[in-house]
Amino acid sequence: MNHPLKSLAQVLVVCLALLSGGCGQKAEQGKPRQKTDLSQDQQISALLKGKRQLYLWSVYWDNESSLTSVYQHAGKIAALGDFAASYTKKNRLFLPAASQELAKRVRQSSVAKLPVYLTVVNDRPNDLKSLGLLQSLLETPESRKQAAQEIVSLAKSQRFSGVELDFEKIRGDLSLWRKFISFEEELQTRCQKSGLQLRVVLESSTPKAVKLPKGPDYVVMCYNLHYSGTKPGPKADKAFLKQVARKFKQLPNVSYALANGGFDFKGKSAAALTSSQVAALLDQKKAIPKRDAESGAMHFKYGLHEVWYADSTTLAEWAKTLDQASGRQVAISLWRIE
Repeated sequence: MNHPLKSLAQVLVVCLALLSGGCGQKAEQGKPRQKTDLSQDQQISALLKGKRQLYLWSVYWDNESSLTSVYQHAGKIAALGDFAASYTKKNRLFLPAASQELAKRVRQSSVAKLPVYLTVVNDRPNDLKSLGLLQSLLETPESRKQAAQEIVSLAKSQRFSGVELDFEKIRGDLSLWRKFISFEEELQTRCQKSGLQLRVVLESSTPKAVKLPKGPDYVVMCYNLHYSGTKPGPKADKAFLKQVARKFKQLPNVSYALANGGFDFKGKSAAALTSSQVAALLDQKKAIPKRDAESGAMHFKYGLHEVWYADSTTLAEWAKTLDQASGRQVAISLWRIE
């Protein structure tokens, strides 16, 4: 029989060895993930804090789950954007049946008073963000009147509360901007006569030299700082947000758009991910994400891939950064619910 004190000493030696070796390694492998919340409810709740005005975008290819979020938060959100009406190859305005259905179902539900905007984009089949389309629609006073009337007629026939104009990729083309402004004024006049509100979505690259008219609400997109063709990184960071807020601070009726989800980078390409796709990828790869201090965004790697995304904490930090840079609490539009 072993001596009791000798046996106890042996046990202590074994435990110390395990703590410094095997047990320590096991603890490292079992290290908990840094907290990240990708749920739709948490994202919306994080942005609504402080009675912030929140506008949501819904997309026609994801109606059912979008409507669930709308019904749940309808009493708190300011409005819904129905994305989107686009154009045919012959430059005729077209609204998908699913977009028509979404607007109809909101009208017929318990949240019927929620304003729903018809979002109009400059997309054609196989020609997204088409400058050729814009040149055609905005070229002459007559073409601008026709385009404005077509948008207003569609919005009225589908009983939308307002129109949201999302014409992108004009960038530094000042000649096209002048035509756009003339079109915007025409559209605003027709919207007012028809009892429709007008929102105009702007890219952050919009030149400061462009003098936009008073009247419509303006929404500046604060995302895609990093995307396909850039190095891996977040959709926005705090320095970028401050720069955008200062640039557009004097624009009347201005608010800002943030994006959830993220990108899966590999080389120079980047695949867009929704929040639910990020959550599935995290689970599949058993990844441990880290939070980036400069942006508040989350990121992780697997193989040759690097994923960057925004969770509810990220969105709250981005909104707070815009508030501070603007000197007020700003309204936020969220791309997108799913």
